[in-house]
Amino acid sequence: MPFMPFKTRPGFYYVYDMNKNSVYKTSEQQYEVLRKINDVNIDGVATLEGFQKRGLLAPSPILKVEHPASNFLEHQMKSCVSTITFQMSQNCNLRCEYCPYSDNAIYDNRKRTDKDITWDIVEKGIDFLFNNSSDVENR
Repeated sequence: MPFMPFKTRPGFYYVYDMNKNSVYKTSEQQYEVLRKINDVNIDGVATLEGFQKRGLLAPSPILKVEHPASNFLEHQMKSCVSTITFQMSQNCNLRCEYCPYSDNAIYDNRKRTDKDITWDIVEKGIDFLFNNSSDVENR
């Protein structure tokens, strides 16, 4: 359901409308009906329709979320790669405060190691760039 009824303390009943990202105060009776609307013993259609006539608690009109460029992504990855960046070492000792990988960072997604890039990885990266940049001008 696109809504969530809740109460904060006795006598204070609300419903959260997920589509409008809004909270509305309701009566105890409306709260109980909305809370049990999926229960086969309760017919909450009239209460729900009353809210929907006021433009609230409607089912989401969103059927699919998709980036507009999704249809072109495969082509972009196979033909339009224009640059490549190599991380030469995981042992940077600068500890820049703005760097997401330094010890001062708020992220904890990469640890510093003694690893350096290998020539095999450089070759694979260059081959990837060359093989996937056919539509790039001045390649």
